[in-house]
Amino acid sequence: MMSKQRIIPFRTGSSLAVAIASGVVSSSFYSTGITNVEAYLAVTKKQVRQAKLRLLGRSWPLKMPLRRRSEGRMAGTSRTCSDIDENKASRTDEIQLYGETSNPDGGKVAMTISIASASAFSVEASLRTVERLLRGDINPGPQTPSLAFGPDFVLGFEGVVCEKVVPAGP
Repeated sequence: MMSKQRIIPFRTGSSLAVAIASGVVSSSFYSTGITNVEAYLAVTKKQVRQAKLRLLGRSWPLKMPLRRRSEGRMAGTSRTCSDIDENKASRTDEIQLYGETSNPDGGKVAMTISIASASAFSVEASLRTVERLLRGDINPGPQTPSLAFGPDFVLGFEGVVCEKVVPAGP
């Protein structure tokens, strides 16, 4: 986890990103026939450090001291829905993805997708999927989203921007 990192030219500027394991990435072969698809998610250096600490915390010698420390920090804290600042939540709900593939001759193609609100996108995509299932618009059997709905399905949602970009360096 977090071992494959690159600086990626996202739409909003270059950013640190990590390769992500995703069912969509692993199943993309069935839609595209491309075997070497990678996807990257923009992260901060703090998020990388936190992920590494979580992995380190799984190590038996460190597990108990880290657990005690985190339990001490959590004591006496609780949150309710009314504690959540909705404006702040909506500002931090944006995600940026980067995808790149190459051919045996070394040619590369890359693109970014920015989703203004990941939670709103998830809800809307789920609802549209159910609607199409109920109408019988989808062939039976397992399918990737692009096979079920077409390669541009994701582009039909508000707040989604897809752009081809110059591939990032190694």
